[in-house]
Amino acid sequence: MAEAPTSFQLDIVTPDRCLYSGRAVRVSLPTAVGEIGVLPGHADLLSLLGTGVLTLKEDEYTQKRFFCRGGFVEVSGHGVAVLCDIAETEQDIDFARADQSRTRAEERLFSGSSDVDYARASASLSISSAVL
Repeated sequence: MAEAPTSFQLDIVTPDRCLYSGRAVRVSLPTAVGEIGVLPGHADLLSLLGTGVLTLKEDEYTQKRFFCRGGFVEVSGHGVAVLCDIAETEQDIDFARADQSRTRAEERLFSGSSDVDYARASASLSISSAVL
């Protein structure tokens, strides 16, 4: 009888660079329909990537976080490929800037002004809130 896998290959790439390539024992990530978790032996899956935080566990003690927005995730017998439109490591995120962006978006949305681009302000609020 074949032994169950204990880890899988995980690749996180953007059009500009590879943010991560290595083994993982678990990954959770946002999809267009909600957050999913992937463990070794997960069923094959292809989904649109949502906006939010991707968390991976390399082993029992090591965890890494990335912010991602848009793209695709593919889970197969070969591993997990996350193809992001935009992604940043936790160390690259400017949290002060994200907080300012969230504050500006909230002010615009709740101002009552007819000059506000509500779709843009709502998207900005969603993105900055996902980071924070």
